[in-house]
Amino acid sequence: MGGRVKAFFLNKGDEIITLTRHDLLNDYNSLLEKINNADIIIHLSGASLIRRWTQKNRAVIRSSRINTTRNLTTAIREAERPPSLFISTSAVGIYQSNGVHSEDDYVYDMGFPGQICKDWEAEAMQAVKKCRVAIFRFGIILDKKEGAFAKMARIYKTGFGGTIASGKQPVAWVHIEDVLNAYDFTIHNPRIHGAVNIVSPGVIQSSEYTRMLARKLHKPHLFPLPGWALRLVYGKGAILLTEGQSVVPKRLLDCGFTFKYPLLKNALEELVP
Repeated sequence: MGGRVKAFFLNKGDEIITLTRHDLLNDYNSLLEKINNADIIIHLSGASLIRRWTQKNRAVIRSSRINTTRNLTTAIREAERPPSLFISTSAVGIYQSNGVHSEDDYVYDMGFPGQICKDWEAEAMQAVKKCRVAIFRFGIILDKKEGAFAKMARIYKTGFGGTIASGKQPVAWVHIEDVLNAYDFTIHNPRIHGAVNIVSPGVIQSSEYTRMLARKLHKPHLFPLPGWALRLVYGKGAILLTEGQSVVPKRLLDCGFTFKYPLLKNALEELVP
C-alpha cells in the first residue's frame, strides 16, 4: 500500500521522503536525519500475519512492527525538529471476534493478533510527547491493483470461488480510495488522534461478500474453502480467515468524514467495472 499512499500525496504536490527498512532497523543516523526533515510521518511497515505462526515467523512479524516503530518513535522524540503528526498502523485484529467495536466501546482480543497490535500501538504512542499521533486500525483494504482483494478476484475469475470457512464471520473492509482520503482528512483535522478505525460503515458477513464478488464477476460460487483446509495450510494463522471483527468507524464519522464507498455494492462497481 505504500506505493499507493506515495502516489496519492505526490499527485497533491507534496514532497515524499522514503524511509527504508534499512533506515528503520539498521541506520539510526539516517532515520534521524530524515525525521528532522519531515512534517508528517506515515508508518506502514509490517510483515503479513497470514502465515503459520512458527517461532521464526512470530519473530519476523514482531520485529517488522514493534522494532521498526520503536526506532521511529525514538527518533521522533530525539529530533530537533519533530514532525507535527505521526500516523502509525494497526489492525482491527486488536478486537475480539464477538460483538461490535468502536474506538470508545470495545473488547480486545487476547490472542497473538491482539497482543501484537496492542504492543505495536503502545510503541507508536511513545511519540505523543512530541507530536500528534493517530493510529489507523485497518480492516481488509479493497484495491483492484494489489493486496487481498486483487488475489481473491483472480481466484474467482477462474471460476473456483466459494464460501470461506463458515461464511458467517464478519468482514470489516474499506476501499483504497477511502483509505487515502482518510489520511488526507486526518492530516487536516487536529481533532483526530489516537486509535482510528479505518473500515467502511457497511460491515457484512463473509458469505455475502464472496457471493457479491462472484456475482459481479459473473462467475459461480460453488467451491467452498473449509476451515480445516485453511488450518492445514496456515495453522493457527488461519484464524485471520475463519474469524473476523465487526467494527464501526466512529471517530471518522464523528469528525465529519464522508465515505465515498460506504457499501460493498458501491465499492464493487468501481473495483470490477
